[in-house]
Amino acid sequence: MKRRLCSYDMLAVPDPCYLLKDDVGDMYFCNLRCFAIWAVQRATRPDLSGEEQSAIFTLTTVKGQEHKFTGVVSVAKWATAEALRGSSF
Repeated sequence: MKRRLCSYDMLAVPDPCYLLKDDVGDMYFCNLRCFAIWAVQRATRPDLSGEEQSAIFTLTTVKGQEHKFTGVVSVAKWATAEALRGSSF
């Protein structure tokens, strides 16, 4: 069994969690706060590659909802809006 670590907090991630998939692999996040912080940090990097700007991301929320995004900036916008709204998605 593969141990899942939160991509931001580096803690073991229980089910359910936020699961972000791209061409490279899967990233696990403990909660919306971790996910939003990670996404904003990636999206605001000065050396953001063209691949990250146009990559396709699929997010599965803790409630099992699936969202698709084009580019890490879209991911960061969604995550930030949800975190600020206080959503429990």
